[in-house]
Amino acid sequence: MPTEHRIYPDQKLVIVTCSGRLTLNEIVVDNLAYFADPDMRFDQNVFIDMSRVTDFPITFRGLLSLFKAFVMPVDQFEATRMTAIYAPTDITFARGSQFQRISSASSKICVGVFREPNAAWQFVGLADPASAPLFGGS
Repeated sequence: MPTEHRIYPDQKLVIVTCSGRLTLNEIVVDNLAYFADPDMRFDQNVFIDMSRVTDFPITFRGLLSLFKAFVMPVDQFEATRMTAIYAPTDITFARGSQFQRISSASSKICVGVFREPNAAWQFVGLADPASAPLFGGS
């Protein structure tokens, strides 16, 4: 699966990993799975690792549809959610930056796009990135 999430309820953290050719469909399917997960909470910060994405054919219109479907509904809740996008390549950084600009319309989601993983970890509140849970571990 090109997109997977792992929830760490005790850290109020979700780690999403993306790999290969990342399409709108894969992002939608994983977001639906996340929203259906019993450990999902609206106060969880999100770390999105796009370091293994090789192709990202999603257009601005696709990013806008993701915002409308998955970000706008979160605005009704109290908690502010920090979302860090680790996007080291030019294409992932460009698309992440577009999503960041779109998301600025949200009052509850704060998105940061980073080329360095430590800066992204710090954005979601992990001052010591070495303490971050490893995806795939328990």
